[in-house]
Formats: sequence, C-alpha cells, structure tokens
Amino acid sequence: MPTGQLTSPTQSALGYRQITLPVSVASDWVDLCTAPAAAESDAGVVVAGTVVAPTLITRAAQNWLYVAGLGSTVQLRLKYPTAGSVTTSPVVQPFGRDRRGAPQRLVDGSGVHALTLSADPASDVRDAATPQMSYTQPLEVDADGCTEVLAAVRTALTGSGLTGATIQARVK
Repeated sequence: MPTGQLTSPTQSALGYRQITLPVSVASDWVDLCTAPAAAESDAGVVVAGTVVAPTLITRAAQNWLYVAGLGSTVQLRLKYPTAGSVTTSPVVQPFGRDRRGAPQRLVDGSGVHALTLSADPASDVRDAATPQMSYTQPLEVDADGCTEVLAAVRTALTGSGLTGATIQARVK
C-alpha cells in the first residue's frame, strides 16, 4: 500500500473493499439524572449559565452512563408525572468522556449542544404499565466514541406535582 495520506476510498491490500454496516442495539431506558428540578451548581461547573466542567459535578443525583462500544448514539428524554404541571422544561447539555476521563461536548444532528426536553402532557407517550408517568420525545446525540455520557442540567425542570421526574437515557 502506498505511503502518505489517503484522500479517497481505496481497496484493501487483499484487493477488495471493506464493508461497514450501521449497528444498533436493544437498550433499556435508565435514569441518568434523578433530580432534573435542580440545575448544576457545583463550584467551577457553570460559567455564565453554561455548564463547562462536567467532570466536576459531584451531586449524587447525576450519573454517567457507561456506553463503551454498545452503540454510537445516545437518546435522552424526560420522564415526568402525567398529573404534574410543567412550567419550564429542562435544558440539558450532554457530555461524553473517553477512557482517560477527558470530557467533550456532545451534539445532536444539527450541532446543538443545549437540548430542551420539551414536555407536552397532551401528546407525550404514556406507558400502560405506569400510566401515571409520561415521556417526552427522545432527542439523540452522537456518542462520538466516548465511553461514558452525562446529561448536565443547565435549566431546571419547574412546575408542580413533578416528584419522581427523571432524565433518562439509552444507547442506540
């Protein structure tokens, strides 16, 4: 094989093209943040209203989701009580980190990093097994090769009757 930088698709050394396939896994929703009614406030985490240091988040309600090759994207959604009244939907900033712990921003298909998990009690999905809970339309971010993902709360969920609300995630 010639040395130097390749600028176009090439055949392998064996004379055939390599095939890649999109991969998706069956993955359950897990609670990533159990307190979406509280925005991140740890010292040094937020600058001018924007989360900039996700690895400094220390609150117990915030969890990292271990991805490690299980999929290439992560979906996020808000789970909230159907009878609750949402005044402000939460805005989350998804972050990833590699095996060494180095963080990076994760974005959706439009390059947006601050994602609003918009609650609409009239049309959000309800599970027959738990009809007292509603789920927002999932938003998807590229995991970008990260081994772990976190959804930092930039703008807190506000309203009434929202006990039990969580931000959920799954690998896709």
